[in-house]
Amino acid sequence: TGGLAHDFNNLLTIIIGNLSALQGQLGGGPGASHVDPALQAARRGAELIRRLLTYSRRQPLEPSSVEVGVLVHNMSHLLVRSLTETIKVRLRLPGEPLFALVDPHQLENALLNLALNARDAMPDGGELTIAVSERELDEYVARLVQVPPGAYVQIDVTDTGAGIEEDLLQRVFEPFFTTKPFGSGSGLGLSMVYGFVRQSGGNIRVVSSPGKGTNVRFVLPRVHAPDEVAVQIERTTTAPRISHGPVLLVEDEPEVRKVIRLQLTALGHTVIEAENGMEALPLLENIEDIALLVSDTVMPGGIGGRELAARARALRPDLPILLITGYASAESENDPTAADIPVLRKPFDQAALAAALNELDPPEETR
Repeated sequence: TGGLAHDFNNLLTIIIGNLSALQGQLGGGPGASHVDPALQAARRGAELIRRLLTYSRRQPLEPSSVEVGVLVHNMSHLLVRSLTETIKVRLRLPGEPLFALVDPHQLENALLNLALNARDAMPDGGELTIAVSERELDEYVARLVQVPPGAYVQIDVTDTGAGIEEDLLQRVFEPFFTTKPFGSGSGLGLSMVYGFVRQSGGNIRVVSSPGKGTNVRFVLPRVHAPDEVAVQIERTTTAPRISHGPVLLVEDEPEVRKVIRLQLTALGHTVIEAENGMEALPLLENIEDIALLVSDTVMPGGIGGRELAARARALRPDLPILLITGYASAESENDPTAADIPVLRKPFDQAALAAALNELDPPEETR
């Protein structure tokens, strides 16, 4: 799965990058009506890969301590806008803060997917209830649901819709399986939610009765509230600074390298290119003006991106580094020397690259 994702993401990086550049050149002129749908289709392809990786539990997650009740409350306006006027949304939130170790963006996506499924099950209107509560799983229950015993945050999403037939209920988590009419859904919504919950260390189950509605319940590991002061101190003291000077771009795929070079130059950077780590290392050793290293992670030649980053840090500890990858998960994630190096995942466009570079550069710093 990871290798296929890498190949497809490299292809989509080339397609999206070139289409985005063409879109910018055309503006609203002739030809734009052909470019726009092609670019949208390429981005849907990237989203499809992401959903498939989520089901296979290979999608990279960025878990943090999230107050689930606040997240659900903040989503309420989005949920109401996404549903029809005939569907009433009810929230049952805890009186005390409950924190879960989870990727907040993926949790929002999961809840939105479940809400949209509920909407489709209630074409004539109904009620959608989202409840958040604490749950303690003893060894017996934990073994049944295949998670470690301990404290969890439980989330229930319940609708009063048409329900699901018993023979279909066993297949709801299969990718591409859907009870909707042909063309009305990809069949990846529930499978994506399942993959995300399992990858986050929780579990999920669906209970449904035809004509009475459906309840989706999942649990996520509960954690303590984060230390906001410590997080803020870490952010303000470890942010690297990008000075004037060229960017060293290291990427073994020529067409991908070309796209990223054009994006960097459009952002105002001078670019020095290298095909692999072996070619990049002497450039780092001999060109003192290099202000930033942008490198692919897996390359031929004996020196990958993470080893190159480690050697660059040994040569110049203050050099900002951004790694890019088309793989499903970051390579060598357990390597402590690379733990603080940000990774931008392919495919990305110029805006995403600019945002990643801005994360390397403090707001007060100007280039």
